[in-house]
Amino acid sequence: MGAQFDANISVDSGGFALADHGMSSTLRDLCRVGLLVLNDGRAFCEQVAPAAFIGDLHSQPGDPSWPAEAAVSGMEPYYSSFWWGIGNDARDLTGYGIHGQILCVAPEAGG
Repeated sequence: MGAQFDANISVDSGGFALADHGMSSTLRDLCRVGLLVLNDGRAFCEQVAPAAFIGDLHSQPGDPSWPAEAAVSGMEPYYSSFWWGIGNDARDLTGYGIHGQILCVAPEAGG
């Protein structure tokens, strides 16, 4: 993916990554994660993450348990593989950090 530095991943006592928090990286390397998602898992002309995994992030159905006021008219937000899908035709995704960090990937906008 072209990361400049190693990221840190918090793990539990069994060595499994913590799903709800625990990754820390530099801002630039976090942006590279966004570019990886934007480019369907490709970086520097190489497939780094499976394209099917990235495609799956964009194809999840809306969650019917969401309150109606949480969704903008015509959109069905969802959560998949640690990403929030807005549910719009542009396939925008958002990732949130536990201290207010936000990473948005907007494929139709090119960023």
